[in-house]
Amino acid sequence: MNECYNGNGDEMNTLYEKLNTFLWSHPVYKKCIGFLTIALKYIIMAAYPCLLLGFYLQHDSYLIYAIIKPVVVFILVTLIRKYLNRSRPYDYLSVTPLIEHDKGCSFPSRHAASAFIIAFTGFHLDYYIGLLLLVMAVIIASTRVLSGLHHISDVVGGLLLSLVIELL
Repeated sequence: MNECYNGNGDEMNTLYEKLNTFLWSHPVYKKCIGFLTIALKYIIMAAYPCLLLGFYLQHDSYLIYAIIKPVVVFILVTLIRKYLNRSRPYDYLSVTPLIEHDKGCSFPSRHAASAFIIAFTGFHLDYYIGLLLLVMAVIIASTRVLSGLHHISDVVGGLLLSLVIELL
């Protein structure tokens, strides 16, 4: 099941194309979005083991959930992406991604889902850590769209999947 669009008459497609054109014609913005797209994923990846260490050092019983929930999100996202194999914006639009990426498997965004479940986990350790991670997750989700790698619905799907797993 591969969701492809021809891009004719769709306002969202026009938005993606305009954003992409804007970024490619403004090198400073393009570099900032590209930097944030790459850097924040590594920062949030580094934050996750720090959270686990924090739960461990506090002898917090949430530690097991802090391990299981992100694993569940990662597995579910991977399975859904493989099954749906949704096209990415650059697969069918006049959009050049800021970062090279494989085609297809766009929905839901694994980066967004992972960032949001890690942020939700952070709230269980400390409100301010969770809030900081949540801000980073929103920026990660935004940069995935701005860089042409995902549709808005991809990152919203990642957020909602993480939220559902968090609430279980």
